[in-house]
Amino acid sequence: MVLQFAAMGLILFVSGFPPRTPTWVSLSGLIFVAAGAAWFALGLRALGWNLTVFPRPKPQGVLVEHGVYRYARHPIYGGGLLMFVGFGLISSVPALAATALLAYIWFRKSQAEERLLAERFPGYAEYRERVRGRFLPWL
Repeated sequence: MVLQFAAMGLILFVSGFPPRTPTWVSLSGLIFVAAGAAWFALGLRALGWNLTVFPRPKPQGVLVEHGVYRYARHPIYGGGLLMFVGFGLISSVPALAATALLAYIWFRKSQAEERLLAERFPGYAEYRERVRGRFLPWL
């Protein structure tokens, strides 16, 4: 069964479905991927050992306000979204629909994280007011 689905996917891909993007769109996608990877990596670096895949901060964690966290509260998500937008532009525009769904999921997760961060760190409300960008500085 799995092999049948893989074969069908390969046939669709080789046949040109979903439709390919023009070359200039694909090249712009590379810029998004590179920018997203850099933003993602800077977020990881600044967060350091405070990183967790769960919304709740680590018990010994500290509120990170340096590095890219001076410009956005969730730069790892922002970098990931930029990369997925780039991959969508490279592969096919319909692939961007999955990125929109991912953006919604990460937005909801970031809301839960911010509630927990506000409970854990008394200065988080002030930080959130000072750093207006959720995923990227301009958003």
